[in-house]
Amino acid sequence: MKQEFKKWKTDPIDRRDFLKKTGGIMGLAMLSQLPFGSFVLADNQDFSFAIIADTHIDPYNPARSERLRTIFNEISNTKANFVLHVGDMVEAGFAEEYQEFDKILPAELKGRVYGVPGNHEVRWDEWAGELYEDLFGESQYSFDHGGIHFIALDPTQLLQEPGYFTASQLDWLEKDLKKTGVHTPVVVYLHYPIGNNNYYIINENKFFEVVERYNVRAVFTGHIHREEVWKQNGMTLISLPAAKDSAVYHWVEKKNAANGSPILAIYHAEINGSSPSGKTLLVEILLEGVKPAQFEKPKLVHFTGPKDASGTGSLHVELSPKSSIQSVQYQFWPEDTYAGKNPGDWQDLIPAKSSRLQWRGNVHTSDMALGVYLLQVRVTNTQGEFWDEFQEVSIDKSEGIISKSRMNWVQELRSPIQSDLIVVQNGASALVVASTMDGEIVTLNLDDKGKTTWSYKTRAAIIGTPAVNKKQDRIFVGSADHTLYALDTQSGSLIWTCKLPKPILGTLHYIETEASGIVLIPVGRMIAGVNAETGSLLWSTQIEGLSAGKPASDGRFAFIGAGDGKVRALDAATGKVIWTKPLAIKDAPYRTLLYSPWASKAAVLPKGPNDRQLVLVGDVTNAYALDCATGAEVWRLKGGFLYSSPLILSEPEPLLILADEWGKVFAVEPATGVVRWMITTQQRIFNASPVLANGMVYVTGVNGLITGLNPKDGSVVDRYHFSTGYTYSTPASLGNILFAAGQDGKVRAVTVNARSL
Repeated sequence: MKQEFKKWKTDPIDRRDFLKKTGGIMGLAMLSQLPFGSFVLADNQDFSFAIIADTHIDPYNPARSERLRTIFNEISNTKANFVLHVGDMVEAGFAEEYQEFDKILPAELKGRVYGVPGNHEVRWDEWAGELYEDLFGESQYSFDHGGIHFIALDPTQLLQEPGYFTASQLDWLEKDLKKTGVHTPVVVYLHYPIGNNNYYIINENKFFEVVERYNVRAVFTGHIHREEVWKQNGMTLISLPAAKDSAVYHWVEKKNAANGSPILAIYHAEINGSSPSGKTLLVEILLEGVKPAQFEKPKLVHFTGPKDASGTGSLHVELSPKSSIQSVQYQFWPEDTYAGKNPGDWQDLIPAKSSRLQWRGNVHTSDMALGVYLLQVRVTNTQGEFWDEFQEVSIDKSEGIISKSRMNWVQELRSPIQSDLIVVQNGASALVVASTMDGEIVTLNLDDKGKTTWSYKTRAAIIGTPAVNKKQDRIFVGSADHTLYALDTQSGSLIWTCKLPKPILGTLHYIETEASGIVLIPVGRMIAGVNAETGSLLWSTQIEGLSAGKPASDGRFAFIGAGDGKVRALDAATGKVIWTKPLAIKDAPYRTLLYSPWASKAAVLPKGPNDRQLVLVGDVTNAYALDCATGAEVWRLKGGFLYSSPLILSEPEPLLILADEWGKVFAVEPATGVVRWMITTQQRIFNASPVLANGMVYVTGVNGLITGLNPKDGSVVDRYHFSTGYTYSTPASLGNILFAAGQDGKVRAVTVNARSL
């Protein structure tokens, strides 16, 4: 049965109405949508183009608009064949920001500006990429021009800050390069800088593996708002300065050098006042012949893990006879860095006395948790060019004995998992429910090593966590395809659907009632209540700001935080607003959104003295305990509590376990906010919430480290590094097993072990 939405309250920004007002595509169609016959130049023909980065257009900041207008006006008077934009075109992905961008773009450049999204287009995107695609076309595409193959990559992650290359994106890249061939020069552009000391894409090694067999010569990026050039893994990589800060861009000319070899000449162009820009040569890139650091690629990297209690392993690197070696170094991917720069903790290897091509060294791992890690070897030549080789390695020795494997099983779903895992009963068996960014919900049988029991495919990403009714015979799934699904837990068969006006990005919440139950659904800038038995709409209420978090309920009221800086209490039966509590109202919509509880996972706390009940919500600065009846603030705790839901412990007395984004974990008295203990873990924590397993509290770091804590005093009792990918998903637990998942698309069953440190 399909339940169509009806009588929805008007959304203040309707996507299709906005498109009509702005003339549809705004003239910013991607090259992949143009008639190639009229566009592609012959092989080896000279041409020019411009590149812009990080304009961050915001109607509330007219200086940025003026800088971009200055750049566009100059470029429109040149012979530029096209303009590339490497992302962060706008500040927060608001429709009015795209409208401002359209106003700035001169008619001469319409249809000639081609871009990729940055994190600012996706971090708070209530349309889940739909508005961007309507305006600009596909976010990942390729085209040929003047003998060069151009590839636009989009490793952005919806509602997240850094980038990640999914398996499907890498498959697409591999196929595209295969069609291009190994001789055609290739230029890649994306938002995040890759390589060097940039750690914005945790699986950048997968990109390097795919492209190394092809003639990829240049990579253009933005994001860091600085101009940098480095030569690595056969390529010249360039990050651009931010056009939001000054009228600056890069001018690129494809031409022949004095010796007749084709090159790309990259110029720094900066406009001061009314004078034309002065163009300064930044770097010239050869399009054929030997590639940078080509001969520094190691022939062999061999890591041997520690065999005794010393925690000392060994590393052996063998190099090519053609290499020109300045240094050989190694490090493990920096664990304390998330979406940032890091100079690294590089350790030198030493050449063997018998051969300059054999380099060796001891690798000290005694302070590292057991598990899997990404080892990075860097070979630098005498020209300062370098090659990074990556290898996933396992550290599994402890206290002089071979440790029993803590990984019970691994199931590969091949799509990022951003929502939390949940465990449900299916008759006598237990199932782990996982939801993917490819829109699939999968149940894994715990009695059969995690093998799939059933799966159901929606038409878009599943980002928020599904909900389960009290009898656990129905699973409710919200998808970015605008649809709420009710599925039978035992078979996965569809019971009903309810169509909604926007993508569902938040986590669902089920309320048990005497009649049939209510499913609370954050949908864009509103919250809706749906009958859990029939799928019929009960009510919808506008909340005036993006909500991609989780609502909570005390049975009578529903509580939700939103991007307008406010928390609301609504009547759970009717959707009527009972009270509104402003938390963060700033001087512009973007700043309000940034500091708002837009992703807060609200939780109703145990009743305190005088039977008073509180609801906890968080933002990037505090956790707030509010009176459920009035919205009055009872206590607050300083910290970045926007993304994580509290773990509520009831014995021996009520206690809240809160994790903030900086890796701090707090034990707090729910009635008073008094902190019992606090500990800082080794990694930052995003989206993943604390869970209880085998009597211990477990928190999941964003770089794949799970840490077990004693709930009495916060002491560390367990650590295990289960993944080398980003982790935003809260694990599920059953007995002494944690079920953990992440952006690498793998679900793992890990034994918790309070004795293994």
